[in-house]
Amino acid sequence: MRTLPLFLLVACATEATAPSGATVTIEGTWPDGIDRDEVLAQLPDGAFGVVADPGTGDVATLSADGELLRVASAEFSVAVPAACPDCIDPLCNATARTLTITLSHDSGTNGETYEVQTASATNYAAPAVTPSTFSTNVGATAALSITGTLPSCAPFAYYFDVIAQDQPKRVFVADIASAGDLGGVTGADAACATAASNAGLSGTFVAWLGTSGATAPSRFTGNGPWARTGDGAIVANDLADLLDGSLGAAIRNDADGNPVSGVVWTGALSDGTTDTTCTDWTSAGFDNGTFGDPTSASGTWTASVASPGPCAFFLAGVYCFEQ
Repeated sequence: MRTLPLFLLVACATEATAPSGATVTIEGTWPDGIDRDEVLAQLPDGAFGVVADPGTGDVATLSADGELLRVASAEFSVAVPAACPDCIDPLCNATARTLTITLSHDSGTNGETYEVQTASATNYAAPAVTPSTFSTNVGATAALSITGTLPSCAPFAYYFDVIAQDQPKRVFVADIASAGDLGGVTGADAACATAASNAGLSGTFVAWLGTSGATAPSRFTGNGPWARTGDGAIVANDLADLLDGSLGAAIRNDADGNPVSGVVWTGALSDGTTDTTCTDWTSAGFDNGTFGDPTSASGTWTASVASPGPCAFFLAGVYCFEQ
């Protein structure tokens, strides 16, 4: 799971400076009895917050600048500041309180699913969030409602994280058109990194190559799922799925999402075991290397029916899997 900004529900705009140096914008009415410095100290850079008083109905919304807690920063902002519709109850005859806040999805991925997870709360027991998960597109808003009970008739605070479900890892063909002398697996991994960087892809990519000392899958540190670049079609749900003899979709595309042709060096059979390796990818001679067909979704994706072939005769790419 990937963590998005921490939203602190703590219930005219002014500015304050957090201990971290971040500028915090405060909207609404600050409740009496809430220590502003204490709240600012707890508000992470790039986060949002709300403080509320159950008796007076005073509510304040906070937003801090700075880098958020995920690579895609500034995805959400406050569209409608937080409110506590049932807070004007000085005697706390009812113990339940509901907080509302509407977020704007400013950037990121359309249709991504987010989960709201409680981090902690002060004087706010058993908080329940509706909806607990939501999907939204860029430019849309998401209205959240949180209901909890008050152990005492005093101001309260609520902290929660918005978590984005893991997106599939990317897989593509580095179309390097090389004979079998790839510079070993180190050179092939470097080719993957270069292709990814040139396409604006972040992350760590490992070449699917078997050697005499290691199988192709043993070089992986991740377990998918993997989707090809371009249309995002799922290639494999996990490593076991990758090795079962067929793919959900052919890998076929380069780092930019464009279809490729030709063959791809692999040194691996469909179950991941090592086959021929062009002397561990250091030879452009007449020894053999196993290659695959990037347009295939069968086991020939990694071991073509025409494979193996002389390392000097084929100018091939490599598969690059994000870890």
